Amino acid sequence: MKHLDALVLYVGDLAVSTAFYERLFSRCSEATCKAIMLSPTFASLPISSSLSLSLKACST
Repeated sequence: MKHLDALVLYVGDLAVSTAFYERLFSRCSEATCKAIMLSPTFASLPISSSLSLSLKACST
C-alpha cells in the first residue's frame, strides 16, 4: 500500500513562504517547525514524523 510522505508546493518567494509555513506549523504544534534548506531553491519542513512539506522556488 502506498502512502503520502511529502507534499511539494511551488512558490514565488522561497524565503517568504518558508517563514510563513514555519510560523504556521509552529503554532499548530508544541514543537518548533524549522525548515531544512536543501538547496538555494528548495526547502523541506517536517510536518510530522512521516510527512514533510517541500517548497520549491519556481522560476518566473
